[in-house]
Amino acid sequence: MGGGVALWLLVTGLGLWTLTARSFVPGVSGDPQLAWPEASGLRRNVGGFTLVVALHPECPCSQATLEELDAVVAQCAGRLAVQVLCMPYDTLAEPVERSRIWRRAQLISGITIVKDSHGAEVRRFAAETSGETRLYGPAGELLFHGGITASRGHVGDNPGQAAVLDFVVHGARTRAPVSTPVFGCSL
Repeated sequence: MGGGVALWLLVTGLGLWTLTARSFVPGVSGDPQLAWPEASGLRRNVGGFTLVVALHPECPCSQATLEELDAVVAQCAGRLAVQVLCMPYDTLAEPVERSRIWRRAQLISGITIVKDSHGAEVRRFAAETSGETRLYGPAGELLFHGGITASRGHVGDNPGQAAVLDFVVHGARTRAPVSTPVFGCSL
């Protein structure tokens, strides 16, 4: 009996460790251009900041990214234009516009949700992982790229969210774009 309990504890502990460890393994980050992509069909906020977020509609981590995005938008008081890119996939059970992620994004005041049918915008912004975020300044310069969550599915304070807020709310400036890891599914 004691051996069975010990084995159960060992297997359960190993499983929990594996799940926890995976939570902190970042996805592949793209290498974005240092300026707004000229060929983009998205509207850039020429008088302020523009945030572009790429999401996979079935990635469970996308929900956490949207929660963080909602908090960022609320704190930026209209100083930030946000474009959320959602890619439809042939394997989706329903159209991307009916996905849980799309519906959650619609609840965030003042953002624009874009159905990126062939992934052209995702490629222009060099996003590789769901949740990849790009912040551009008024002149179209890249200020931040990476994720706005601290791990897969994590909601709460994190370096990516803080960096975006530092630029938009506090006017922080650096010579090179700030970067953080991104946590999510491949796009």
